[in-house]
Amino acid sequence: MPNDTGSIVCQHSGPPNDRYCSNVIASSNIAAMLAVERRRRIAEIIRSRGVVAVAEMAETLGASEITLRRDLRVMAGQGLLMRTHGGAVLPAGARP
Repeated sequence: MPNDTGSIVCQHSGPPNDRYCSNVIASSNIAAMLAVERRRRIAEIIRSRGVVAVAEMAETLGASEITLRRDLRVMAGQGLLMRTHGGAVLPAGARP
């Protein structure tokens, strides 16, 4: 589980270097890679079409709508898109 610094801390009763902690850390690294890949795919879709819908992306990418909303919020903060009700569009002045 992430601590205040974003590092993964294994919280169980066993010794800190056992296989369980390694699996927890490996799983979090896989999730991080998946987020990067999802956001890359979202960026490709929005560049080609100019618009994305959360429900459609959930089906296409196999992720929950909540996860995709979080991705869109992060990407909007980076200036890659503008959030709309139910999805996102390219920012004003950006070209598809």
